[in-house]
Amino acid sequence: MLWIGDHESVIKAIYSGSEFLGGAAASNEVGVVLESTRSLILDYLRALLVHFKLAMSKLLVDYERRKFVAPNHTCTHMLNFALREVLGNNVDQKGSIVVPEKLRFDFSHGKPIDPELLGKIESIVNEQIKSELDVFSKEATLAEAKRINGLRAVFGEVYPDPVRVVSIGKQVEDLLADPENEEWSSISTELCGGTHIKNTREAKAFALLSEEGIAKGVRWITAVTSDCAFQAIEMALSLEQEVDGASKMEGSQLEKKVASLKSRVDGASIPAAKKSDLRTKLSVLQNKVRKAQKKIAEENMKKAVKVATEMAEVAASDGKGFCISRVDVGLDAAATIQ
Repeated sequence: MLWIGDHESVIKAIYSGSEFLGGAAASNEVGVVLESTRSLILDYLRALLVHFKLAMSKLLVDYERRKFVAPNHTCTHMLNFALREVLGNNVDQKGSIVVPEKLRFDFSHGKPIDPELLGKIESIVNEQIKSELDVFSKEATLAEAKRINGLRAVFGEVYPDPVRVVSIGKQVEDLLADPENEEWSSISTELCGGTHIKNTREAKAFALLSEEGIAKGVRWITAVTSDCAFQAIEMALSLEQEVDGASKMEGSQLEKKVASLKSRVDGASIPAAKKSDLRTKLSVLQNKVRKAQKKIAEENMKKAVKVATEMAEVAASDGKGFCISRVDVGLDAAATIQ
């Protein structure tokens, strides 16, 4: 959207996030309902005024912040679409948080999502980014908007009338002209009053970092876009190279490397599907370490028994009732007991 520019309007209300205010001090972050506002989904603005009342005032939007928020917001729409494509139409949005550094999307689903499906969801969003789809918006009556096939809205949300429709890849006018077209179920269309990018390519990349439950039947996904997504993907590739390199190691070197990698992978902000793959590879290496340790333990035990038996035989031939001998089996307590 062309959201950078000067706009004139009348302030009708100021919202702190918990209550409506009569004014705001310099540098306060507040929600502002303007005369031209057509949605209750407000974009937070920074009021750079000593004080203002419900009258004509000039506000300065923090566009530097918004340029990071916009791609994250558009990606929540693409994520919503991807979830429906992979998990089915029973998935409903339960909320979302969009900030410059990340996005979080809450949705209805009764169980954890398999890593393989998380990878598919992430791929669908990235495919839309690579397809360089235009993002469109247009106001329509609530009744007209609700007729659009495949339309997504927040469950339980009360929308204004008229309402703003945001679609990705198809003009809203086309959707409204033929609302029951089956083709519309294959694109992202939502009721939304927030800020968005003009084309999906502006999001650059999408990395789905985590998926977890927050309440019965409700889960959330945390993700990043743009440079943060590239960093997460690059980190995953770097860790994968280290894990693949560790497979060529043996003995104590492998044991130390696997322990170090496990800790780093667990704490890394990398795509969830890739993290699962790396954990699987590390599990294989851990089994290799355990097998090596078991083999060493068996060899130590055989060594302890052999040396002890030989020393006992020598002592017996000398007419001694017992003997004391030293067998080097390292820290293998089992071999010592044997």
